[in-house]
Amino acid sequence: MNGSRYGKKQYLNIVRLRAIETNKSILKVADDGLSCVIVPNGSIELFLKKEVEQIQLKIYPRQSIYSKIVNLL
Repeated sequence: MNGSRYGKKQYLNIVRLRAIETNKSILKVADDGLSCVIVPNGSIELFLKKEVEQIQLKIYPRQSIYSKIVNLL
C-alpha cells in the first residue's frame, strides 16, 4: 500500500467483506492505519484509539453459507 490512503481504505473494505463471508467478528489492527472491531454484518462496531486496549468480542457460532460451501470442497 506504500502509505496510500486509498490502499488503507481498500484493505479495510476487504477485511469487512471477510467478516461478512465468514460470519465472524474481526479485530483489525494496524500500526499506521485504522484499528477497529468489525462485526459479522460488515459494520465497524468500535474504533481503537489507544496503543493498548482491552475489548470483548462477541462469538457468533453460526457458520455462513460461504463457510459451509468451502468446508464441503
